[in-house]
Amino acid sequence: MHQARLPFDTHYVGGTPGQANSFVSGTAVQRGSNWRYHDKGLNLGTAWRQANYSDSSWDAGDGLLGYPTLQSADILAYKGEFVPVGKDQEAHVNMTRDLAQRFNSLYGSEVFPITRSLLTETAKVPGLDSVDRKMSKSAGNYIALNLDEKETTQKVRSMFTDPVKIRKDDPGHPDGCVVYAFHGIYDRAGQATVRSECESGARGCVDCKMQLASLMNGALRPIRERRADLEAHPERVRGILGAGADRARAVAGETLREVRDVMNIPTRENV
Repeated sequence: MHQARLPFDTHYVGGTPGQANSFVSGTAVQRGSNWRYHDKGLNLGTAWRQANYSDSSWDAGDGLLGYPTLQSADILAYKGEFVPVGKDQEAHVNMTRDLAQRFNSLYGSEVFPITRSLLTETAKVPGLDSVDRKMSKSAGNYIALNLDEKETTQKVRSMFTDPVKIRKDDPGHPDGCVVYAFHGIYDRAGQATVRSECESGARGCVDCKMQLASLMNGALRPIRERRADLEAHPERVRGILGAGADRARAVAGETLREVRDVMNIPTRENV
């Protein structure tokens, strides 16, 4: 967890304490040491090929290109085998797998598991502005889970639709429509009807958006209620994060001990 609001986001969408271990990443300091060991095994070409960085306009310094390795350390320090990610993050999980295999092969050990991506049925959520772009906070084309119903409806109303469907009875082209894509997320069974009505000119874009907003708000209502309960009792979240940090430090510490053992790096007390 890297931001103060993220623990709320994790637990109000269904993360169960004791099953989902939540903590602030900086409180498990061993992960930083794991990062440095893996960083030495990453070549520049591999880092640059990461999907989230290869098209970046930022200056490619160590902070930028080294960050994927830090993310890999966040996975490998706790020996993650299956990593829940979006489709756009598969390349990063593959890099993590390669780093684990390289380390295991180089030191003749099986310290790290071979990571695999864990995708849901909705492996990619499109941005509000295009079905070809992913939803991203940095791009500003996202819907935050903590928005209220009115704010969510306003976001839905801003979604990109078919630009050639000017009037309600004009035949539409749903494959390029963000609203249609979201119907597939929130009402998969009814998506075929949405397509048929759109293509025949029986469905207007405004009505389609309002139906989607209703579906989304209905699905998000219990999540918002859980968030409100957590925000009213922040001590619960602090307790969850504290217990999670204790468990994380124990696991990461044991991993770091194994790494140092196979690399023949003495601990401070043995120097």
